[in-house]
This record gives sequence, structure tokens and C-alpha cells, in this order.
Amino acid sequence: MNKITRYFSMLLSANEQHRNWIASHVFLLGDVHNHCGISYGHGSVNHAIGFACQQLDFFSITGHFAWPDMTTNPERSLPSDVAQYHREGFAKLRQQWDAYRNSMKQVEADYPIIPFLSYEYHHFLYGDYTVVEKSLDADLPPLPNQHKEDLRLKKLLDQDGAHLDSRIPIPHHIGYKEGFRGISWDNFNDKASPLVEIISLHGCAESHHAPYPYLHTMGPRWGQNTMQGGLAKGHRFGVMGNTDHHNASPGSYGCGRTGLWASQANRHVIWDALLNRQSIALSGDPIEIALFVDDNPIGSMLESIGSSHRITTYVAGCDVLEKVELVVNDTVVARRFPIDAIHQHSEDSSLHGRVSLEFGWGKKQLPCLWDIDIDIENGVLVEAVPRLRGNDIVAPKDLNETSISSDEFYPTFSNDNGKIHLRFLTNGNPNTVTNANQGCSLEVSGTDETVIRITIHADWNGKPLAKIFNFTLKDIVDHPNSEYLDGFVSPAISIGQYVPIKACTAYFDETLVLKTDSFVYVRVFQGNGDCAFSSPIWV
Repeated sequence: MNKITRYFSMLLSANEQHRNWIASHVFLLGDVHNHCGISYGHGSVNHAIGFACQQLDFFSITGHFAWPDMTTNPERSLPSDVAQYHREGFAKLRQQWDAYRNSMKQVEADYPIIPFLSYEYHHFLYGDYTVVEKSLDADLPPLPNQHKEDLRLKKLLDQDGAHLDSRIPIPHHIGYKEGFRGISWDNFNDKASPLVEIISLHGCAESHHAPYPYLHTMGPRWGQNTMQGGLAKGHRFGVMGNTDHHNASPGSYGCGRTGLWASQANRHVIWDALLNRQSIALSGDPIEIALFVDDNPIGSMLESIGSSHRITTYVAGCDVLEKVELVVNDTVVARRFPIDAIHQHSEDSSLHGRVSLEFGWGKKQLPCLWDIDIDIENGVLVEAVPRLRGNDIVAPKDLNETSISSDEFYPTFSNDNGKIHLRFLTNGNPNTVTNANQGCSLEVSGTDETVIRITIHADWNGKPLAKIFNFTLKDIVDHPNSEYLDGFVSPAISIGQYVPIKACTAYFDETLVLKTDSFVYVRVFQGNGDCAFSSPIWV
């Protein structure tokens, strides 16, 4: 059951269309743009598969494929060593494609996760595109004629959607300067590309003022190369988040993910949901947004009958919601501040809310191997959401001694009938603004006396440690708590403040007059820094 069905049962009981649509869909979490060592990234396909299986419902591993105007644009030049490692990466992908394809077929046979194939074009003029293939039998496009201009990407984008039954080209890191691998809205074709990636490790390009600025060596956000900029030009596209991670860690928490409303978790249904723009761009947590205009769901395009339209939105987070905004065109028309309800508890003794757990800290580059069991006593664990991070790499040549992923070890998460098990490695945070910790979010139902028991066996730089911590909801109902494994500057844990469900939800029911060719979407900001942006509805 999705969170919206749980949290809004009373409101949904009064709206049969919304209730039926939400009840007939599952909210899936995916990442279809990330990299490993099949081209010029780090880590193996096996490591990437293992990582993805911990917290995603669908995924792809992306190979760097081609750069048609890498050396043909007289106004752009690359250092020779940069051009060379790109060529070597492209050739490596072609050599490894069959093995990669077979690995993904094995995933589909053996695991409850839906894999897709994908490859990436760089392009100065058009911007960069990830091409996601529906079939696991797909081949790479053939090599171009060496004596002619490489028009493979251009031809794909000119097809007006003739290819969408088999492949979707998705522009990414759109916010860079046009002509420097940022999107070219004048060359963008929403009939060929129904989705746009707006958030990843590169940053967020929902608007000029969006969180997560562009800090990569490729440069800052530029001009109208944002989600709002493209919508203002009349383009109609859904939005995605993907990690663009370069270290075999699909779905790495905090780097970008896609939320998707689909009627079930299979290849064909997921594909149709993507084409129908039933997607949400997420930074991390699976924040659920169900948006309706005149009872038409997210991603819809509807004819205007009259000027007044009813806009209804249900939002369910995994932590306290700091601010939720309803946006029409580029204007916020309504806001909610659920965080104001953080201290509003039920009048009886029952408690139903969310608690965040986080593990890590300690001295930099002193590894700690964690083995953790989490149990709930005198209460019920309703849901557990993992927040697992890989060793973050976005620039392909970035590397240090802790960056290479080991096939023998990646963070793991399991929930066996309400008993949570986590296993992962932390190395301290690299600086005071980069979070390299691991964790999860729990939804718990109980009373003041409900206990969250955390049993830890750890090895910190060769020193074995064993700890058991018991926290009642009463202990954390007004403030968070923390403990160290071995005293000051040793690895530590944080158990966040208990947050009532009311502070994790938001609801809009607005009747507005909309101009012709308006678009409506929702953006959400959690107190922990996570954010979400819904695909629009067009009128």
C-alpha cells in the first residue's frame, strides 16, 4: 500500500475517482542514468546490480556511447587527453555490450527488480541525452561513417516519437550553458523526448532558485536551461531524477531518483507510465505526490472547458515537510507548511509517525563496518525506507583509495516481518558539508512506551564494538538523540525526532482560473534537505 492511501484515507473516501486511481497504482522508485566500469566509470556491473537491488524497483546501468560533435565544433576544443579517454570509453562500451546485456537479462530472471539497458550521447549543441531501451535484446546503434557527419542523435530527436515503443531519449544535466552540453530548447522535441532529467549529482535545474546548485567543473546553471524555462517555451515533458553516479551505485541516496506511478511493477507497465509522464523527480526519499486537475492525474494534457479548474494534490513524505508549493506556470499559487504541526500529537496515548536513523561520523578515513538490527517493541513497524549511499563520483576521472567499489561488499538493507537489518561501511564525512552517512526512515505506530531497539556490531579500524541502544518514542517526541560507539570522535548514531504523520503530509484543494496553455505542478521540500518535483498537468 502506498503512503498516500494510508495517510489520506478519510479524504479519499470522499472522492471515488482519486481513491480508485491511487489505489490502483503503486509508487515505484528508479534510476535509469548511472555509470560503472563498462565505459569510463568505476566498479563492476555486478556491484551496480547488487546496490540497485537494495532500494530500487527499476533501474538501468548507463554506458557512455558517443560524442558526435566532440571535435567537429570549431568553437569548442577539448584537451587531447580528455578526448582520448572519451574515445577509449566509447570503444570499451561496445566491447562489453553483450556481456552487460546478458547480465541484465540474468537480473530479470533472478531478482524482483526491473532492469533496462541505456547508453549516453554527449553533445555540445543539443546537450547530453540518455537513451533508455525497452528491450533487453537491444543493440547499440551502428558506428557512423568515418567520412560523414555523425547524425545519429539528431535523427533520433527528429523522429517525432516514432521510436517511443522501443527507446526513450532523455536529456540530462539540462542546466548547463547552451552550446556547452546544456540543453538546447530550440532543438528539443517533446514528441521524441517525453521526459527530462532535472536533478542528479550535477545539481537541480527545476528553476533558477532550486536547491542543489551546479558545482561540477562543467560550470554553473545558465539562463533558461531549467524545467521552468522549457515549460515557458511551450514544451510538454515529464520530469525525472537520476543519480548520474559514476561508481556502480544506482539509486545512491541524495543524488537523484525517479518516483513513478504505475499500475504494477513490470516492464511494459513501467514503460507506459514513463511515456505518460506519471513521474516525479526526487533528490532522495520516495516522496509521493498525487496531482489531479479536474480529476485528471499527473502527466495529463486536457482540453479546457470553462476557465475554472479544480486542482487537488496529496503529498506524503518520509520526514517532516518544511514547505509544499502548488505552482501554476512559474507562479506559486498556494503553499503549505506541514512542519508547523511537528509538535501536534494525538490527544489519546497513541502515536503514529516517522523516525529517521543515521549512522556514520567518526574520524575521516578510519573505516567502520556496521552490522545493525532494528526491532520495534510494544508497537508496529509500518514501513522502513533505506537511505543507502555509494561512494560519490560524478566526474569520471575522480578517484581515491576509497572510491573503487568492491564486488564483495556494498551496503545492504532488509526488512523481514518488521525486523530491519543493515550492513554497510562508513569512512567518516569527507568535509563538514558532505554527508557520507548511511541510514533509513521508519514509520512507527505505537505509544510513548514503544521502543526502538538498535543492536550494533561494528568493526572500527580493526577494533570490534558491540552496543545496544533503546529509545522510546517518549525519548524523542520533542527532540532527536545521539550516541557514540566508542566515545568522542568515534562513529556515532543519530535517532531523529519523532514526527507525527500530520507533519509529513500536505493537501491542496483549490479552484483556480487558468489561462490557456497553463501548466500545473507541485514541489516539495523536506526538513532533511530532500526535495521532489512532480511532472506537470497541462490545460
